[in-house]
Amino acid sequence: MAWNGGVDSVGYSWRSAPWFIITCIAIALFSTNFLYSYIVPILPVMIRDRLHIDESHAQYTTSLVLSVHAFVGLITSLPTGYIADKIPSRQASFLAALTAEAIGTILVMISTNVPVLLIGRSVQAIGGNGAWIVGLATVADTVGQENTGKVLGGVSSFFNSGLLLGPMLSGTLLHLFGYWPTWVAAITVLVIDILMRLVMIEDRSKDNKGEVSTEASEDVESGTVDEQDVNERTALISPSPDDLGPKTDNILVENFYRVILTNPRAIAGLLCHFTAAFILVTFDTTLPLYVTTEFGWGPAEVSLTFLILQLPSLVFSTFVGTLKDRVGTRVPTALGFISSAVFLALVGLPDRSSGYIGRVIYLVAISGIGIGWTLTAGCGIIEITRRLKALPGNDLLANSHADVMKELEDRRPGRFGPNSKLSSGYSICKVCFTLGTLLGPVATGFMTRSLGYSYMSYGVGILSFVVGVLAAIFLGRKPASNDNPEH
Repeated sequence: MAWNGGVDSVGYSWRSAPWFIITCIAIALFSTNFLYSYIVPILPVMIRDRLHIDESHAQYTTSLVLSVHAFVGLITSLPTGYIADKIPSRQASFLAALTAEAIGTILVMISTNVPVLLIGRSVQAIGGNGAWIVGLATVADTVGQENTGKVLGGVSSFFNSGLLLGPMLSGTLLHLFGYWPTWVAAITVLVIDILMRLVMIEDRSKDNKGEVSTEASEDVESGTVDEQDVNERTALISPSPDDLGPKTDNILVENFYRVILTNPRAIAGLLCHFTAAFILVTFDTTLPLYVTTEFGWGPAEVSLTFLILQLPSLVFSTFVGTLKDRVGTRVPTALGFISSAVFLALVGLPDRSSGYIGRVIYLVAISGIGIGWTLTAGCGIIEITRRLKALPGNDLLANSHADVMKELEDRRPGRFGPNSKLSSGYSICKVCFTLGTLLGPVATGFMTRSLGYSYMSYGVGILSFVVGVLAAIFLGRKPASNDNPEH
């Protein structure tokens, strides 16, 4: 974005700085998870005092209110990504998403019946989807695709903490100050998000041109070089017509989703993304009841167990993101799923007869699953939408130097149309993750009731192992050699 004076000229250097843009996006993504879980401690009070629902229907209402968010998120992810790709300004898309979240939160806050509450949660989900998809695309535009893994690692450790801090803060505020001040705090977070997005000036130069050409255009604006020098520098980084492969009179624009969903590497990445979500939410459904029944633990011990599960992600996400930037997704993701399979098997062993040793084994296994999940987190996003720089002589990166979308575009330039379809790529990843969060509790809850906790954990462990093997085979591989313009 050129500096044209006016409002945008005030504080331009820091408002367009990558650190400020990433901070704005991180806080906005934090708020999506924060609001998703914020209602959990408040809902029993709402059901009793505002909705006046009989206690016999309280559990059904709770499940309905909590699941509608995931369901609406699932069915709106792809349309949201499609619409976001059609809107030239990411600022407009992002502000619309945050505004929707605020409207949904207000509807939830003022609701006195179930339909209004469900509508509010649905609008929250649509806004959260939009903020998540457009936010990640903005991060990629800002830092460059080759650095997205590292930055997403740091950002994810922050926005994942929203799932923990949401219930903690809302429960504390509800106890200390009451119903209305608790919701005002949530709306305040969204107002801060909107104000920061209005202050932020987005630079999408990395999305459409190389860094050298961007620097050159800035030099022209500052008067340090003449236009002829810029043209010479730009020519050095611009591909010649001969480098673009065979010329065709007509470029066939293909359906993005059909191409992605018929590519083995993309399918493997999406399956990994789904499984990572499936494993994580397994414990939301089964862990509290199991440790309460078998170990006699109370709310404090249950909260501590969840903290142990989440802690590796909060601590090691940035390191793992940097690792994936250097070596690709295949090895960390495969290792994460296979190690999680081992620890899932251990989780199913202790019971009330195991004594102190059994409880230690259980907590160690939970910690191991947390580490394994950290290695797999974001695998679908990174595999499909983030470029890696090929390093000469690095065999590990020989077949994993670019993401699926980049590989497919290189083999048939222009196949996805004039834009990068980046938001569509993020939206399809979002669908898979949301599907995992929707099916995970249903499937594992059914398995626990039918077969028992131990066999449930063994079953999820087998799934994790199989997906880990598939990740080792397919991730980081180039598209099939028959994917060419003639076919």
